[in-house]
Amino acid sequence: MAGTKMALDGIKVADFSWFGAGPICAEHLASYGATVVRVESETRVDALRTVQPFAMGKTGYNVSGYFNNYNAGKLDLTLNLNTEKGQELALRLVGWAVYAFIAYWVGTHLFKGPHTEATWGELLRTLGFANSPRLLLILLIVPVVGLIIGLAVFVWMLFTTVIAIRQALDFGTGRAIATAIVSLLAQFAIYLVIAILLTPAL
Repeated sequence: MAGTKMALDGIKVADFSWFGAGPICAEHLASYGATVVRVESETRVDALRTVQPFAMGKTGYNVSGYFNNYNAGKLDLTLNLNTEKGQELALRLVGWAVYAFIAYWVGTHLFKGPHTEATWGELLRTLGFANSPRLLLILLIVPVVGLIIGLAVFVWMLFTTVIAIRQALDFGTGRAIATAIVSLLAQFAIYLVIAILLTPAL
């Protein structure tokens, strides 16, 4: 029924899987309302794209019946994870979800107010809008002016992040600032531990 909220409405999923089991599981999540972003690589095309049946008279990587069936309802993003830029974008995609989860937990447990009532999906969505100023970072290529714009975007995003947390979790600005700072420190600590674990011993 149109307008009916689905079970996983508001949940965001980064789907880095390929071929069968992973995409099928993620497709089920999409079917129940989750926003699934499928991440692919042009340098190593998902083999399922080459599996028949194909649309009649069609050729290419977008006409496999199996592939389209297992990935229905998803958004799609192509990244080259062999490049630093591709790895950076993938980490940002995951980092967005991780920060939202941490902020949700901190806000609903450590700094919960009398009217705090939200879901992780709601906070994830508002933080997504809070990151919109990042689009202006394309202007970093402009000498001198780019640095000024970069600083302005950084400050702007500090404000938008606090506002997003405040609005999603229904509490005051002070609690929102505290939640943003504690969550950022927690995320940094998690990334630091992961970096240490992944760094080969000298």
